[in-house]
Parts: sequence; C-alpha cells; structure tokens
Amino acid sequence: MSKEFMIEKYDKIYKDTECFKEMWDGKIGMEYKIPKYIRIFTNKFRHKRSMNVLELGAGNGEVSELLRGLEFIKEYTATELSKEGVRRLSKRDLKLR
Repeated sequence: MSKEFMIEKYDKIYKDTECFKEMWDGKIGMEYKIPKYIRIFTNKFRHKRSMNVLELGAGNGEVSELLRGLEFIKEYTATELSKEGVRRLSKRDLKLR
C-alpha cells in the first residue's frame, strides 16, 4: 500500500465522519478505549512537571485534544499526513508540524 493511497483513504474518512474514533471503534472506543489511553498516559507521565509532547499521526485530534488538557503538559504539537486531518486539527487550535 502506497503512502498516497493511505493518505487518500484517511482524507475520505476524516471528511465523511465527524467522530472518527466512534466510527472506527464504535461506542466502546469512545467510552472505554480513549479514557483508558488517557489514564495509561497520565499514570506513566504525571510525575513530570512540564512536558513537551509531539504526537505523530494525530488524525483529527480527538485524542490530542484530551491529552493537551492534562496539567503536566506544557506544549503539545501534533503531526498528520492527511490534508483533511490537518484541517480538523487546525479547527481544534492544536500546534501543528
């Protein structure tokens, strides 16, 4: 599978779907998986006083937005290859690279 093919598919998914995680994982993803990811991340890194985070492949920013709000994160930067994903990240006012 080429990079261009993958980007094209993600562009379509992000354009056609308001909530990517719910579409991909269903309600289980929204109610159990995402909170679990946040809990694991918080338990691992909460002892840090001021942490900079670079997320590779942030998608449309659903998880990024939650992580960015943690009190120990000083700066949060997101990356994404999909143009539609970048557009969605921009709407969430995330710093992009």
